[in-house]
Amino acid sequence: MIMAGIIGSRRFVLAVLALLAAAVLLLGPALCERGGENGSPSSFERRSAVWTCAMHPQIRLDKPGQCPICFMDLVEAATDDAAAAGGAATLELTPEAVALADIAVAPVERRFVERRVGLAGVVVVDQGRVRRLTAWFPGRIDSLDVVGTGAVVAAGDRLAVLYSPRLYAAQVELREALAAAGSAGTELMRRTARATAEAARERLLRWGLAPERIDALAAAERPTDRLPVLAPVGGVVLDKPAVEGMEVVAGQTLFEVADLRRVWIELDAYASDLPWLRVGQRVELKTDAIAEPIGSGVVALIDPVLDPVRRTAVVRIEADNPRGLLRPGLLVKGTVAAALDAGGVPADADGEPPLVIPATAPLLTGKRAVVYVRDPDAATPRFSGREVLLGPRAGDHYLVASGLREGEQVVVEGAFKIDSEMQIRARPSMMTAAGAESPDTVRGHGHHPAADAEAPAAVSSAAGPFPVGVEFRAGLDRVVASYLGLQTALAADDPVGASDAAGALAAALAAVDAAGLAASAAAAWSDDREHLAGAAAGIAAGGALDYMRLPLDVLSDRLWRTLLRFDYRGDETIRRFHCPMAGEGGADWLQRELLTANPYYGSAMLRCGSQTDTIPAIAGGGR
Repeated sequence: MIMAGIIGSRRFVLAVLALLAAAVLLLGPALCERGGENGSPSSFERRSAVWTCAMHPQIRLDKPGQCPICFMDLVEAATDDAAAAGGAATLELTPEAVALADIAVAPVERRFVERRVGLAGVVVVDQGRVRRLTAWFPGRIDSLDVVGTGAVVAAGDRLAVLYSPRLYAAQVELREALAAAGSAGTELMRRTARATAEAARERLLRWGLAPERIDALAAAERPTDRLPVLAPVGGVVLDKPAVEGMEVVAGQTLFEVADLRRVWIELDAYASDLPWLRVGQRVELKTDAIAEPIGSGVVALIDPVLDPVRRTAVVRIEADNPRGLLRPGLLVKGTVAAALDAGGVPADADGEPPLVIPATAPLLTGKRAVVYVRDPDAATPRFSGREVLLGPRAGDHYLVASGLREGEQVVVEGAFKIDSEMQIRARPSMMTAAGAESPDTVRGHGHHPAADAEAPAAVSSAAGPFPVGVEFRAGLDRVVASYLGLQTALAADDPVGASDAAGALAAALAAVDAAGLAASAAAAWSDDREHLAGAAAGIAAGGALDYMRLPLDVLSDRLWRTLLRFDYRGDETIRRFHCPMAGEGGADWLQRELLTANPYYGSAMLRCGSQTDTIPAIAGGGR
């Protein structure tokens, strides 16, 4: 029995060995071929490990250690078949992994989304409602009824009395001519007298006297050498050059009176706000100086030229002012509720709705925007990275200029987790765009393979991070220090300190030495500096704290992007904070301290906000 079992086992082993030998004979050539005629390794050969940095995936080393940029520990990059083959910008997950990562998608929609554009400015006089009173003939100011500017007058009120011998002479001439024309005599004498009277009347008309006033002077018992100066309209006296006893000549200004029942409000709009504005829009108005609502106005003019210092355009609002609450010089805030159509212009009833995605969908870096799109035909969840061209932001949405189609499902929660996993697996991601679908591909445009091969590198180069020298980094140190001084002053409700810090920031930006930068880095810095300098100039010229704080959101976002783009590290940790109450839907700022110091509200809500991100200090520095 035992011997038979041993013999049976030997027969089984021999049979298995025979089958393996046959498999080698059949599959051997295929395995050799898969190994590659060019010496590429076979699929059974173990690949060499590659180590990368989760924050800087461009770092690729053949052994573990620390990232030479941020000094984080390196992690082993995935070496699956897709990554080894060049790695498409696609990630496939199980349903369980999608649920665990809290990944959510939303459709790309075509609909109008509204943005509330906040503007600030000042009340000015409607120039079409200003009347300038001038002397029509030489004379002297005999008396004044209005002794100073700011006086409120009604139409027909007497402002002054003007003494003029020439007025007296013109009246005498008129009265004598009228008397001669009505007396007996020859027809020639009567015609001559009537012509003289008509000439005298015409002279008085040219001097600004109304016909009924001339008739009254002609009918009076005796001529007068004094003439009252009457207000042509009701309003406020803006200017009063007239002084009692002053000699005047024809054409000299005596008074300026403005009708303030309708005024202009000149609001400042940044270039990023202009696409949302058009003539005829309704603007809601408010001012901190008046508790009650002050109504609304209509956009009458958008200046086509930007102010060269503040980089803003004047938006003129025409507003009714029946109660006189809108006084010239009053600071006013305006809010426009606007939407854009598919053509990127302010929408009307007949416009086509634009494509929009939630603001949480795109991952932004430098000048690029990447979204992750779910494949509708895949059996299991599959997400592909795609570079898109975004339009303006409207509240919780971005308008999409190109790169997506209506109905596609984009990741709105968990996109950064997907992107991080792509980086760990050494696949194209937000930071390394190679392999991502281009907007032209989505639109169906023809493209050349060689051009596609070069485009991702150019895009990645434009986004950074860029290598910089000691001089440029020292310049950024001064820029950051000036910004932090500005943030501290605004948080302390110090307008003088904020204005000085904004001026110092503008000077620091101008002094940054960019001579050693590569061409792509220099172009990126030029763009950043222009936007930063414009926002700094707006703060410096703001005057009141409320208006200084308006450009801070733009300044802070651009500076944060700049610091990331040039891989900035300073002696102290820079912290990014977010205030949900500021701006339209929240605003960010940067600061050193751990404790919240809100520059948007100062002492009113100093601790409103929370830290969302950091740029750590260089090794051995900071806190």
